[in-house]
Amino acid sequence: MTATTDVCVIGSGFGGGVVTLRMTQAGRSVTLLEQGHRWDSAINQRWSGYADAKEFQQTNGDLKYWMDIFSFAAGTNLLSNAVYAVISGRGLGGGSLVYSGVELRAPSEIFTSPWPAAINRSTLDPYYTKAETQLEVTQLGWQDVGMKDSAFAWAAGNAGVSVDPTPVIQNQNCGDMGWCNNGCRRGGKNTVDRMYIYPAEQKGATVITGAMVLDIEPASGGKWQVNYTQLPDPSTPNFTWTGGTTSIIANDVYICAGAVNSAGILLRSSGNLPSGAPPQTGKNLSRDGDGMIIGILPDSLPSQLDGLNMWAGIVDAVTCFHYMFNPPPGFGSNWQKFILQPVRMLPMAAALTLDPAGMTNSTGNMATFGLGNKHWMEKYGSRMLQIGVMGIDGMDGQVSLTAGIPTVTFSNSQETLNLRAAALAGVKQIIETGGGGTVLTTWEEYRPNDGYTIHPLGSCRMADSVSEGVVDSSGTVYNPSGGLYNGLHVLDCSVLSTPIAVNTSLTTAAVSEFAVAQALAS
Repeated sequence: MTATTDVCVIGSGFGGGVVTLRMTQAGRSVTLLEQGHRWDSAINQRWSGYADAKEFQQTNGDLKYWMDIFSFAAGTNLLSNAVYAVISGRGLGGGSLVYSGVELRAPSEIFTSPWPAAINRSTLDPYYTKAETQLEVTQLGWQDVGMKDSAFAWAAGNAGVSVDPTPVIQNQNCGDMGWCNNGCRRGGKNTVDRMYIYPAEQKGATVITGAMVLDIEPASGGKWQVNYTQLPDPSTPNFTWTGGTTSIIANDVYICAGAVNSAGILLRSSGNLPSGAPPQTGKNLSRDGDGMIIGILPDSLPSQLDGLNMWAGIVDAVTCFHYMFNPPPGFGSNWQKFILQPVRMLPMAAALTLDPAGMTNSTGNMATFGLGNKHWMEKYGSRMLQIGVMGIDGMDGQVSLTAGIPTVTFSNSQETLNLRAAALAGVKQIIETGGGGTVLTTWEEYRPNDGYTIHPLGSCRMADSVSEGVVDSSGTVYNPSGGLYNGLHVLDCSVLSTPIAVNTSLTTAAVSEFAVAQALAS
């Protein structure tokens, strides 16, 4: 079976959503392929009546649901016993289904080489605005910040560190339940499926879910053929997959499948391309400095912060930009820059860390499991701050294929190690100096060779030459023999040229808005 379309979009996150809507608005016929399902909220259902729509769940016990709505890519190193993981969203709307809703513009200073000369903060600002308007981003005020984030701000203020409320995409349906990262049952987030893809469908775009792209190959007349297979619904008992391939012929193909799968599709397609995939494909994978550091505040907090609620409120309500401009204690002018965000999440992260030195309770030293742990977890519920880190790492990861399946590895370069040390010093300044609390031993201290991220980027990065990147400033894929593969594009977080030290969603959307505007103007 072969269908035709002007534009075929692969993936429906912050890149694919932008391409789908803007190309449809420009009068192009667009077919969007998404490997996951449609996901819907119990309130204000957008996709009611669609046979492929599934309802968000908010329970920790449903492991099958977690496996369905999240996409996992992994790798291991048997010599160092290291484990690597990249976690992203899976479904119509991509990562927007399971993210915190924070929409931050990247700092101006990150737009250095190998970013193309055509892209900097000034040229992107109108497209940031365009994306913010489409997503209906709103700026939180201090009156919107919950108790947990107020405690972080209190400790930071005592340490002379600045903190600001964040811009978010929560809407009037938000119930401050803190389940933003698990799929919102209330429809309280302006996700990509709602804000970009639904309007595109209303204008005639075709959306095919359950479609796993196998590879891409040239077609006659300068067009491209996308080969995909229709996946069965894995929730069907005893399902069997009989295989079979469907093809779409398109003038333009936009690969928007995320930092792992976009590189994977290009690598699988390399043998079909006249000169193969660009040599940088899959390289320079960045974790955007992702890390998590846990601090415990003392019992003697100010009365206005007493009775902290771990669960209530938006997941990330404040952001600390202080260390983008000021080195943490003990570091000079060349520190690896980073931001901090206190994260309202389930306390499982604390349960995974071991006994912090010197901390005891009524049952003796805390144990990872057992009664001592239970007592500590009870205390964590009102005094624990899980602080997310994003920053300028060494882009030391790689996507490769194992039996055709994308796998990831990270090498923990010196830049990444320096970032970890700087972030730990910054958190200690806030929690210990400002708050009188204790910072727990980090996962990286216990498992220094592991690598994980929920903000991957860079595996198909933009650059002004094929020696440094995979695509040009319009997202068009380089031909390694010179020139471009006209009509073949990548636009998603994988094209971001450097770590951006903030949440990747808005910059991905802005870069995609910029690139699509250039394509439509040419």
